[in-house]
Amino acid sequence: MKMYDLICVVPVYNEEKIVPRAIPMLLRFLQDAQAKGSIKVVIADNGSTDGTARASRQLLKKYSKMLAYEYIDKKGRGNALKSVLSLYKAKIYLYIDVDLPCEPQDIQRLIEGIEAGNDLVISRRIGGRPLLRRIMTFGLRYINYFVFRMMFSDVQCSVKALSAQAAALLKESCEQDGWYLDTELVVLSHQSNFVILETPITWVETRFSDRQSKVHPLRDIVQGTHALVAIKRNALRMKRHNLMLVSEDKTT
Repeated sequence: MKMYDLICVVPVYNEEKIVPRAIPMLLRFLQDAQAKGSIKVVIADNGSTDGTARASRQLLKKYSKMLAYEYIDKKGRGNALKSVLSLYKAKIYLYIDVDLPCEPQDIQRLIEGIEAGNDLVISRRIGGRPLLRRIMTFGLRYINYFVFRMMFSDVQCSVKALSAQAAALLKESCEQDGWYLDTELVVLSHQSNFVILETPITWVETRFSDRQSKVHPLRDIVQGTHALVAIKRNALRMKRHNLMLVSEDKTT
């Protein structure tokens, strides 16, 4: 398996109109961010039923050296990320939504954060966001503090950079198959004593005016409640497993 300097994963679901505009823009973003070495952007199509596959393959003809397309038949953003990270080996991993909600200088800071020795770099959104979404982010921040004893501003932000070690944790230990993989990754990284850096990004709420948001606040709150319970169970299970390994080491 080839080792890349940077793998950038873009999970997509039914984005045939956005992919042809967003992916070339992302490639320019990475150039503007001065990303160095061997770079591969991977479109992670998690079960699209529209023309996303056709649009992606058209782009492959033009950007074959820097672009790849993977179809994952199991729907869910978490499934897409875990599948792609299992297929590609890299020193640094980056993932970002297809609506490109930040600027090139933000991407550069995330990459530099991993190069500086951090295991996980998470984003903190600054700039204009709808009031309800800001309230949800604020509420989740304090839920995470009381449930998981960690205080990060914005664990659900969909722009993150990972070291190879953090990517391995995501592949092997994270169980969430949807949006709350973001929270689970931070929870398990924090529990594993990984070095986590939080950096601000200039949030772009609507880059493509014709793209319909997939965020549904009431539905997401209900799903989030179930997800947090499952994440807590997984974290406790992982903690017990690690304690057993330590105990076995001491007795050998």
